Amino acid sequence: PSDRVLLDVGGKRFETTRNILTTAQTLAPGSVLGQHEGRLQADGYIFINRNGEMFQYILDFLRAYSMGDGHAAFAIHELPETQLAAMLHELDYYGLESA
Repeated sequence: PSDRVLLDVGGKRFETTRNILTTAQTLAPGSVLGQHEGRLQADGYIFINRNGEMFQYILDFLRAYSMGDGHAAFAIHELPETQLAAMLHELDYYGLESA
């Protein structure tokens, strides 16, 4: 689809839609997820120099939230304490710390 967005986050590749990234903008106006268009690489991916493992949880959260899932952040809140600290750092970077 034309709204498809390819992301390379810390070497881990993801595929999503502009609608999902717009969800981040709705939750956190000014979220950096809508500000990476200028980093388009030759292979069509937008590169974000962040933790790809943590981004997987963030993208899952955004997908669930956009579908109206009231428990969208459950997986994030259930992370072990050491991972949760790293996740909070990532959420802060993306402007989604309230997730």
